[in-house]
Amino acid sequence: MRKDAKKREIVFTLFLITLICCMQFVIYVAGTKKGGWAYDIFDDNGVCIKTENGNRKDCRYCESETAAALTAIMYGKSKGCNDFIIVTSQKYLVDGAMKWRHWWRRNGWRTKEGLDVDAKDMWKAIDVIMHKTDILWRYDNHERLTRLRLLAKQGK
Repeated sequence: MRKDAKKREIVFTLFLITLICCMQFVIYVAGTKKGGWAYDIFDDNGVCIKTENGNRKDCRYCESETAAALTAIMYGKSKGCNDFIIVTSQKYLVDGAMKWRHWWRRNGWRTKEGLDVDAKDMWKAIDVIMHKTDILWRYDNHERLTRLRLLAKQGK
């Protein structure tokens, strides 16, 4: 009887570990030309668990969405999540994460013109995170992004 109880405890522990490891957050990010950014994070059940906005002074449009994505990923990781879907209307963010960051890293975080990559510190952080985290980057003009763009304009 004692062996069965121990086996059940091991199976239950493995089940809990599987549940925790399989948690996935869907993150919607938006930014503005004046540096405002915002994000929503949804859990596996479609419940919004976090909304945040902020402002990066004196930055380009593409940097604001990069800041939103990085901030949201860091929040999700602090909650134990290692599986994300990032939804953005910014093609630069998707291409930067899926294509260009590899080339940028090999080229010392410089563009093909030899200039520093915009927001290279954020891109370096995203690069490190992506080696340890499953992230699917999706380019979409989802209706949720409309509300986030308004929130991003408010900034902090």
